[in-house]
Amino acid sequence: MAKRAGRPLQLFILIEVKMKNVLKMLDEEKAVNANKMLAAWLDQNSVVDKDKTNDNENMLSPAEKRRRLLAKKCDARLDLHGKTQAESQEALKTFFASCHEQGMEKILIVHGKGNHSKEGNILKTLCRNFIEQCSYAGENGPADADEGGNGATWVILRNKNV
Repeated sequence: MAKRAGRPLQLFILIEVKMKNVLKMLDEEKAVNANKMLAAWLDQNSVVDKDKTNDNENMLSPAEKRRRLLAKKCDARLDLHGKTQAESQEALKTFFASCHEQGMEKILIVHGKGNHSKEGNILKTLCRNFIEQCSYAGENGPADADEGGNGATWVILRNKNV
């Protein structure tokens, strides 16, 4: 009988150890999943460790810098919907100057597609002309579909020090 009384206790201890191992594995799996989710979010939102970037930025080739900027989400956004040409022109001047002063790298201008205008896409033309003339503006192009597609333009700003 003494042997039988000890056996359930051994089983209980064995089950308890296995349960602890399973819980530990689940916690490790949760941690791995959380790290994967965090890494994916950081990749998607182009969050960069500024301490590392400042040191490494100078070591990147121009092509690598360009790829990084093209992949980056825009730092700021200006929506010109409903504005007149004069209001849009003034908003663009203020927006570009402010973004450049703050050291932003990439911005988005939402000008619309011109579907509701009798004269066509006046604001898009205005934006294109402004970007061509603006000393802060560098490379630019149409936004991705989720940011406005042909109704928006991204602009990479020139370095503040240049």
